[in-house]
Amino acid sequence: MCLKSFVSDFNTLRSLAPEPLLTFLNYLTYGYMIDNVLLILVGILHGRDAQELIEKCHPLGMFDSIVTLPVATNMPDLYKLVLVDTPLASYFDDCMTINLDELNIELLRNTVYKVGTSNTKLLWFEVKEHFVKLRWVRPT
Repeated sequence: MCLKSFVSDFNTLRSLAPEPLLTFLNYLTYGYMIDNVLLILVGILHGRDAQELIEKCHPLGMFDSIVTLPVATNMPDLYKLVLVDTPLASYFDDCMTINLDELNIELLRNTVYKVGTSNTKLLWFEVKEHFVKLRWVRPT
């Protein structure tokens, strides 16, 4: 119940937030989105039910195309069918050659978190960067 309330309040805040606060709040959800994608991939590889996996996903990491994720059988399909229209696309750009099997999921996780949008930034660094910008913006 507490998590549902938090997510509801967070989404309300996000819907009302001006820039650059909105960008910062969006970045906070990216880690959850990545973890949800990887959770579903691992579950599918172990033969778990897709609906059961989606129910276990963190609410802050939900996005519209996540329900189509179980259809993807390889990284190019995953990218084209699920990730291309999400903010996660740039994090998965360099992962196209990784096979979707049990051993490579951790490699995929590490690659996604280390690559970032410019191949030099980490996800948490981007969040921190936007937070610093947010702190120095003065209302007019």
